[in-house]
Amino acid sequence: MTASDDGPLGLTGGTLSSGNTTTTRLGVTRHASGPGSQITTTWEWSALQPATSVVTLRASFARADGTGARHYDYPAPDGAAQAATISLPDDSLKGLGDSWTWTQTILVDGVESPGCTATSPG
Repeated sequence: MTASDDGPLGLTGGTLSSGNTTTTRLGVTRHASGPGSQITTTWEWSALQPATSVVTLRASFARADGTGARHYDYPAPDGAAQAATISLPDDSLKGLGDSWTWTQTILVDGVESPGCTATSPG
């Protein structure tokens, strides 16, 4: 976390996972990892969602130099107590290179939380 989140949900952390995928076509099996593989992200927060608020989960990516920024916004799943996991598009990391930064935030009624940020291992 870049700073503690004193907002209504209190983002406490998150994870990003890029797993291997296996595709078999015409008897040929292909294994993929990195860009183009299954990418999931999990947000964790400390309070229950306010019933009257609009809650958006945001995952952002940028190259190490800050260029190529892209954002993916998702409505928080109904009934998600204090965590949610979402699959991102397969090409989320495409074109970012070997070193990139990702940030997860939560927006409550348009107000964005401090980010949970990490850098790829390169």
